[in-house]
Amino acid sequence: MSTQPRQGLIGAPRQRSLGQRIVSLPVTLLLMLLVLPVMAVRGLVRMVTGRPDQAQPTMPPPAAPMPAPANASGGVAEDDWESLRTLRAAGPRGAESLQAGSPPSPPTLSAVGQPLQGSQDPFRYRPRRSLPGPGTLLFAVSLVLLVVMGTVLFLRNSESATVSTDTDAAEGGLAGQSGEAQSTESPAVGPERATALLADAEARYREALDRDPDENRAATLLVLRDAKDLANQALEADLVGTQAPDINRLLSQIGREEDRLNRVRTVVTSATIGDFDSAGVGSAAEQMDVRVDSKYVIDATTGRVVSFVTARQGATVLRKGDVVSSITVQDPIAVVNRALNVLVLDSRYNLVSLLPDQNPRLLRITGTETWRTPVAFDNFNNNFYVLDPGADAIHKYQATAGGYEVAPTPYVSASADVDLSNAIDMAIDGDIFVLKSDGSVLRLRGGQREPFEISGLDGNSPKATRLFTEVETDSLYLVDSANKRIVEVDKREETAGEFVRQFKYAGSDDFFADIRSIWVSEIDGKLIVLGKDSVRQFVLPTIQDEA
Repeated sequence: MSTQPRQGLIGAPRQRSLGQRIVSLPVTLLLMLLVLPVMAVRGLVRMVTGRPDQAQPTMPPPAAPMPAPANASGGVAEDDWESLRTLRAAGPRGAESLQAGSPPSPPTLSAVGQPLQGSQDPFRYRPRRSLPGPGTLLFAVSLVLLVVMGTVLFLRNSESATVSTDTDAAEGGLAGQSGEAQSTESPAVGPERATALLADAEARYREALDRDPDENRAATLLVLRDAKDLANQALEADLVGTQAPDINRLLSQIGREEDRLNRVRTVVTSATIGDFDSAGVGSAAEQMDVRVDSKYVIDATTGRVVSFVTARQGATVLRKGDVVSSITVQDPIAVVNRALNVLVLDSRYNLVSLLPDQNPRLLRITGTETWRTPVAFDNFNNNFYVLDPGADAIHKYQATAGGYEVAPTPYVSASADVDLSNAIDMAIDGDIFVLKSDGSVLRLRGGQREPFEISGLDGNSPKATRLFTEVETDSLYLVDSANKRIVEVDKREETAGEFVRQFKYAGSDDFFADIRSIWVSEIDGKLIVLGKDSVRQFVLPTIQDEA
């Protein structure tokens, strides 16, 4: 069972997530740390000193004392500290006892220049009392805000916990009312979850085995696919890995059953014909062909044609820059076997004939100026065929003594209504099979289209990039590098287009992930594959041996 996220009741307050709580707390603390120290210092200064923490204004210098009259017998002389002490002892009105009839004196001032009342001591500093300043008020407000914020956070956390508890209780009640009592959810991962998924996967696998594959093979494959998905989920849930051996064993069994139903045949390398350097063999239109026991391969990275008669002992038979009949050979783009010799076409459409133990010979070919974007070349009964999607045509050349000295004729009839603009490869066995970029295959006979549709292949549709057939084969072979396989399709009249089987590579590397060309001999049981940087031979099992 898949676990669904639990939803709250309608109208319940939205529960704050743990992430929101974690984010809001540092922001609050950061604001308090930035504001409180400044306010605290200002407030403390105000409270301790009793005055604002600004610098006090400079007091103006005291006015110069008035000079005493020259004939005043009882006056206070300048700098007469003794007289000042006497005045202090006499009190605020002591001056009257010292000199009667003198004019009234100005009010007595304190040491800071303020008028004194009554018996105040003029030498004692008494600070002026006033209302709290702005620093004290800000400090108090900060304290209040801190208390309020802490209270709000506390109440929100308590509210979220309460809502969560109420939601769980309500959901439990609803589940009880519907008869689906769910005290606890099954964990998404863990041993219990892995055990349950593994049991479901095994049940689906046994169900697939009990089915009749001949009755509905596609339905059986769907059941196996479900079993594989459940087993993979069990593998993810088994964090400890205690059940991994059992799960992997089941996955292996499911894979073998899928291969059996999909008619997968694994092949291993029986011989390595040739190796190339790390740069690989590059890419060319028709890059490999076989004549008797010789394998001809174009190494497009070095611009040469290599012949392998003995394994791993390749010999260069033609290379870029060679001069043949006063013509300098350019990059080879196609190698095609025909009854009498091997043909090599270069990038300037020069055609060279190769024969063992003979020097290369230049053949004449006319009408190449009508070619637009040729992508594939083949031979049948010494006639030379060029697949040219740019011209929406297949050019057919009749052989002559000097090569192909007569202009080509279009193979496809004008009334056939055949679109070749997206063709990418072709192979000839008397009929011409054309592979299109969408993976479909056209069958042309005498310039007319014949019915041909691939059927019976379940799973991924072929994304073929190359195809091969010839007169002596009963099947058409499609190179599907995207799915790392070679697909075999029947081409016989009564069963044309039916899926036969598919071949996958059993080695440790992904050799079938980048196939450049293939060659098949059903009679000899040979499959030769040109990969990115090597040519390998495989044993092709016969249909009779598998029956």
